[in-house]
Amino acid sequence: MLGIESSEDTKEAKIQMIDQVNRELFVSIEQLGCDVIDVGLGIAALYEGVSRGLIPLPDVPDFLHPGEPQRHRDTEENAEKDNFDPSVSPCLRGSPLFGSIGKAHRVLELLETDDHKYQAIRCLGDGPQALAEVYPEMRDSVFTCGANTLGNPGHSNKLWTFLMPFSRFFGHYSGQIYKVPGDIPENPDPGELKQLFAGVIHEMLQREHFGILCNALSCCAFGFVIFSEGGAGVELSRDDLLLEVLRFYGIETSREELMRFAENFWAQSIDLKIKHGWEPPRADQFPYRVFEAISQAISHPPERCKEMMDLLIDEWKRQAKQIMSKYGYEVPW
Repeated sequence: MLGIESSEDTKEAKIQMIDQVNRELFVSIEQLGCDVIDVGLGIAALYEGVSRGLIPLPDVPDFLHPGEPQRHRDTEENAEKDNFDPSVSPCLRGSPLFGSIGKAHRVLELLETDDHKYQAIRCLGDGPQALAEVYPEMRDSVFTCGANTLGNPGHSNKLWTFLMPFSRFFGHYSGQIYKVPGDIPENPDPGELKQLFAGVIHEMLQREHFGILCNALSCCAFGFVIFSEGGAGVELSRDDLLLEVLRFYGIETSREELMRFAENFWAQSIDLKIKHGWEPPRADQFPYRVFEAISQAISHPPERCKEMMDLLIDEWKRQAKQIMSKYGYEVPW
């Protein structure tokens, strides 16, 4: 998100860059007790706001003020004089902000202090959405989901925005809804929506089952994707890499058996929730402000958004019932 790349396209340069990012950014952010992605997004939004004149310069320190594009400075001797960061990728050296590890680190140093001299820096301490609250123009420069909210730029479209309140039907890993293909058409008809939602629910359930399998094997889902087809985290790869690893530990199984286990585990967990009184909510049980917020982002009236949510929930219930029935569980819907 910060445009940081290695200075050269070599393994050594890339390792050096990663090491510098770990030391100067990741460790610093974690020592603040903050989330790396959240702070990274906040700094990227800060950079964009300053670069586009949406954040007043008095609200940021001098080192974030846009200057003249850097000229050709290829030596270490000129680096300090020209405020040149040798870690910046050559293709980004024309930008005074993006690409610099040093500038991001200095922002973090300001976050560590109690000095609230710079309002835009202070906003980062409240999460990146605070930039949209203090600087309303920022709501249009990066993705927003309703008034005064800021999301992940580049990881959003109408479908993914619409799915956000629905993601509570699923676990953390299938919650990576920005990877689910598709988008909501401008003027969808019921058949078009039904086909779209059928594909959406199918993939989200596959992701859920893949995540369950990952957790059962005590693996990080973000590393477990190496065992998935194409690294997508949806289904096990056909090269049987996971099976070979399991055989190393004396476990003989098949891809089909592993996925049946994951499906059955999921069905059992839904059955347990049902026995404790859970049932899938209807769209009218969502707070109406949810649909008002979605409406601003996907250009459909709140009532239409509510109707589409019911269609999505009905499709989840249909596919969930099929899986539950497969393993002998009954559902009350």
